[in-house]
Amino acid sequence: MQDMIKFPCFSDLTPEQQQQVATLSSLKHFTSGQEIIGFGEEAAYMYFVGEGQVKLYRADEKGQDAVLRVVPKGDWFFELSAFFPMNAPAAAVTLRDADILMIPSGTMRDIMCHNENFAQRILGHAAEHFQILTNKVMDMTLKTPLQRVSYFLLQEFIRHGGKNKEFTLPYKKSLIASELGMTAETFSRVLMRLKETGIEIERNKVTLPHTGALCGVCDPALMHQCPNFDPVHCPAQEACLSASCRKTRVS
Repeated sequence: MQDMIKFPCFSDLTPEQQQQVATLSSLKHFTSGQEIIGFGEEAAYMYFVGEGQVKLYRADEKGQDAVLRVVPKGDWFFELSAFFPMNAPAAAVTLRDADILMIPSGTMRDIMCHNENFAQRILGHAAEHFQILTNKVMDMTLKTPLQRVSYFLLQEFIRHGGKNKEFTLPYKKSLIASELGMTAETFSRVLMRLKETGIEIERNKVTLPHTGALCGVCDPALMHQCPNFDPVHCPAQEACLSASCRKTRVS
C-alpha cells in the first residue's frame, strides 16, 4: 500500500492524508480477464492502477465490445465518483494481472476539500480523460480507418520518445481495432495499406521507414508533444511534426 502511494499523482498529499488513504483504501489483486466493476454498478470508489492494464468498455446487444479506454499503470479511472454519486459508465476488466488501489469516493472528496493542489490534480486527470473520449467521438465521425490507425501509431511513436523508427504496440491488435471503432478485418486491411507506404507491423513491433512517416496525420494536439517539433517546419495548419515530414508520409 505504501509503495502505491509513492506514485507521483499522490505527491500533493500531506503525510496525514497519505495515511488516511492507506488506512481507508483497499489494495486488491485481480487476475487477467477479471471484472473489477460492471457497467451500471454503483461507483463507490476511485480506482488507481498500480500494476497491469484495465479495459473500460461497453458491450452491444450482440456481445461486441466497444473499448472506451485502456487504462495503463499509474493512471486513474472513474475519478468523477469523487465529485458526485454515479454509476459506472462502463465495465472495467483487467487485460493482465493487476494491482488496483480502490479509494472510497467519500475519502477522496474529504481530502480534496482540504487540499486544493490535489483536487486540481484529480480534476486535471478527469478533464484529460474527458478530452480523450471527446476526441474519440470526433475521430469516429471525421477520420477514415487509415487516418485513425495512423494517428494511433503516431501517438505511440511520440510516447516512445519520437526518435526511434521501431517501437512496440501497447496491447493486442484486436483490442486496438476495437478501441479505434473498427472490425478486425478492417484493421487488417489498413495494415496492408500502411505496408504499401513502408510501415511494417509484425506481431507487436512497428517499423517506420523514417521518423517523419506519420507526420501527415498530426494535429496541434500532438504537435507540441513531439520531440521533433520545429516551429518553422511544423505549422499547425499544415499538420506537420518535423522537417523530415517532407519525405513520403501517410496522409
